[in-house]
Order: sequence, then structure tokens, then C-alpha cells
Amino acid sequence: MPKSDNTYEALTNAVTSADWRTLIDALHAATREDIIALQEEYDLEAIAESHGEESPFAKIEERVAKILKEKANTPQPSALSPQVSKQIPLTQIDTTAIDLQIREQIDPDQIDNLREAIESKIELPPIDLFQSETEENAYYIGDGWHRLHAHREAKCKTIAAIVHPGGRAAALKHALGANADHGLRRTNRDKRNAVKIALSAFKTHSGREIARICNVTESLVRTIKKKQMEQSSTQTPSNPTDQKTLQIDFWDTFRADASEIVTGFRARLRDAHTLGRFEQEPERTAQEFESLADVLAQEARKIKATAAKIREGIAASK
Repeated sequence: MPKSDNTYEALTNAVTSADWRTLIDALHAATREDIIALQEEYDLEAIAESHGEESPFAKIEERVAKILKEKANTPQPSALSPQVSKQIPLTQIDTTAIDLQIREQIDPDQIDNLREAIESKIELPPIDLFQSETEENAYYIGDGWHRLHAHREAKCKTIAAIVHPGGRAAALKHALGANADHGLRRTNRDKRNAVKIALSAFKTHSGREIARICNVTESLVRTIKKKQMEQSSTQTPSNPTDQKTLQIDFWDTFRADASEIVTGFRARLRDAHTLGRFEQEPERTAQEFESLADVLAQEARKIKATAAKIREGIAASK
């Protein structure tokens, strides 16, 4: 998502000045890409606080978001398939694929707002699902986690969805750039998280392609990639022949990555909103826990089977 140098420079100069009128003019003259880049590279909340409540700059975040929305075209969630929605049973949607939840955290207030809308018979936009490539009636979420949670809390059996082909891989690509133009706006942390996931999942992609997938600027991708490289270099032993240290670092990282799943689940169990739902629906909570236990047991069996095959290979090579 390249920036237009002249208008972006005028925009950044206006932000750092104390002239509100100049800023408004610069925002209207800027492209959507310029404004998105501004949101990513400047702490607008800090700028607002520095000017004080009486200054028009106190509402800079609100005005930037409003102008950005005005510049947005009609959202097109995906061009992968015809935009015809249908009702999909909630039980057929895979909610265990937590890597497809790109946001750093679910917003309980947003879920409550959407649930109230559903209960008031307000029609919400369909979510984006991707058909599993191995199971006929199984889907991955590309966009719409908050709407899905809201439908569950409203005790709905189905949800309106646009179904695309491509399976989990296509769902991930779609999820990485979701909510750039619609729905609950992504925070800067959400954008950075998306880039980190994309850099890990698509190692051969260029910075430009990662930026396109995540709907962010190339400069943000470069910044995060540079930081990752710096962190990687500081973790590399000063003596490149010290393979034992390298091996320890690798397995430490391997175990840390695996433990993130457990840590994330434990954090969810401490969340007040989650605990509230458990108390309201104990029977449903028990069912969901049993279902999750079955999924984890299945994954555990796969891991053990993989370990057994590795040992068989070791034995055969001796």
C-alpha cells in the first residue's frame, strides 16, 4: 500500500503543527493509503492529549476515522466467489482455529452491542467463511468473529455467511486484512499482529505482497521485519560454531510457541466476560469444554503418531 510522497508529507507536517484547519485540509487532500499510514505511524491519542481537551485536536482520532470512512468505497469483503449469503449452522464453524483470530483480543462490548442488535431483529452483515477442503460441512472463519460470538450469545442456531472456497489457507489470507474498511476498526496492535503472522506464514512473499494481504503500508512491514531480524541477531550465539547453544535456543522457542496455546486459553478463563458466560450457561459450558477436550485429544494422538514415525525412522537408519 504505497504512499503518495507529497500529500503524505503535507499530512504529517499538518499533524505536527498546531493548525487544525491545515490538518483538515490535508486530510481531505490525502489518499486513503496516506491516512491509514498516518494512523499506523503516529500515536494520535497522544497527540490529542498533548493539545488538551479544549483544543479541536482533542478529537483528532474521531475526525481522522470519519474522513477515512468517507473516502472508503463500498466494502467488498472478497472477490473469491459470488456475494450470495446463506444460513450456516454454528456447529459447522471451526472455532478452534485460533490462529485465524487476528485481533489481539475479542471486545466484549462489541459482542454485547451486536447481540442486542440481533435480539432487536436488526440484520447484521454476513460473515465470511471458507469451505474446508477435507470436510463437506465444515468452515473456517475469514471475517466475523465478533458476529459469531454475538449469535451464540443470542442463542441462534445459524448465521448468515458468504462461503468461499480455499480452506484454512484462504481463510488466513482473508483474515489478515479483514476490518480494514468495515466493522470494528483494527487497532495498531491488531495490524502489527497481522503482519507478524503473515511474515511467519508467507516467508517467500515480498514486503509489498505482505502489505497488500494485511491492508497496511509497506513501511509498517519493513519496520516489523527489521525489528524481528534485530531480535533474531541478538539471539544468535557470538560463536557460530556453537551449535549446542543454537539447538537450545531452537527448542526453547519451540516449546514457548506450543505453550502459547495453553497460556492463551488460561488467560481466557480469567476473563470476566468469559466467566460470566460460564455462570449463565453451565450446560453449554460443559458441552463446549467436552468438545474442546475431544479436539485436543485428537491433536495429541496425531502428535504422538508423528513422534512414533520419527522413532521408527531413527531405528530403521541404525
